[in-house]
Amino acid sequence: MGKYKWLLLLGGAVLILIGWGLFSSAPKVDTVTPKKQAVVDLIVASGTVRSARQSALGLEIYGQIREVRVREGDVVQAGQILLDVDARQARERLDQARWAAVTARREWQRLQGGPQKEEIRRARSEVDKAAAARLMAEQDLQRMQRLYQEQLIPKADLERSQALFDQAKAVEEGLRSNLELMLRQPIAEDLKILEARLKEKEAALKVAETELKKTVLTAPFPGLVLKRQVEPGQSIVPGTPLITLADLEQVEVVVETDENNLSKIRRDQEAVVIPPAFKDRPFRARLVRIGPEVDPTRGVIALRFRPLSLPEYIRPDMTVDVNIETGRYSSVWTIPVTALLEEKGKAFIYVLQNGRAVRREVRLLTKGPEWAALADLEATAQVILKGTEVQDGQRVRPRRR
Repeated sequence: MGKYKWLLLLGGAVLILIGWGLFSSAPKVDTVTPKKQAVVDLIVASGTVRSARQSALGLEIYGQIREVRVREGDVVQAGQILLDVDARQARERLDQARWAAVTARREWQRLQGGPQKEEIRRARSEVDKAAAARLMAEQDLQRMQRLYQEQLIPKADLERSQALFDQAKAVEEGLRSNLELMLRQPIAEDLKILEARLKEKEAALKVAETELKKTVLTAPFPGLVLKRQVEPGQSIVPGTPLITLADLEQVEVVVETDENNLSKIRRDQEAVVIPPAFKDRPFRARLVRIGPEVDPTRGVIALRFRPLSLPEYIRPDMTVDVNIETGRYSSVWTIPVTALLEEKGKAFIYVLQNGRAVRREVRLLTKGPEWAALADLEATAQVILKGTEVQDGQRVRPRRR
């Protein structure tokens, strides 16, 4: 009997030693317990600031730049003058057109009521004065022509003298025509002719006013000067780009995100935009457009945000980081993200139970770079920190800390 008892004790000791050997050979693992905390689900992406509208502005006329009033980087308001060209000839043409229109209207009005003796006397006096002025202008023009031929004056002085003579001649001819009309009785045909002439002169006046306006380039919208492509004194032709302007009222922030985030994204979501150069001055933006299509080679989709209010430091093509809030949880279980595994669309973890690693499927709410938020977990669970290092059912030992 004593012999059998001794054998039983010996067998038990062997089993204990074998068990201890198996236990001591099991790998050690780090474990953590879940923590409850508030979690904000964010999609983080990088992108650029873009102006939805950029315009290369120019003029419709030939000319020489007189003054450029803006530089690259200037912020301008709608209607602000950007530059202008030499407008002396345009102003002279406007003065002539205005005088011709005034004269035509006087002739038309006078003929309607019939001339008076005093009006005829004044008209003759005006003709005499105009003739004398034309004669003086003609003599001055002849003198300037001689000086120009002798290369004593620039061509601009000759052109100015010619313009003065042309204007004096036009005034004299207009006054003589007016006098001739006054000496005749008003008839229907004359009134029709004068009415047609008045419309013609007034139309010419509008053209001259428009041509003068074309000598000035103004900003069509509030914006930022991206390029200044002309300098004072430079000659230009119609259609030449002179100033490139970006519309600051139509600014977008464009980012790309993984197509897997589409289920979390919807229009009108707000995001925080952080320019790396101004990290302490973020601003908020609203999602206004998704897509329209996924890039098949990279699996990403474009998102366009419209700033709620635009900081003054924003510039087109500036790089920014965008944080899109897609969910908020006041109190959920969180574990280090290294403990979370995903396979075929399912999330799972390994927990330590009775000396073994046991696989457990979980419902993933969201995850960040360092943590994962789970919906179903108990506070006492011993979650294996690095799930990739174990297999389901494997014998493991907790590492002492």
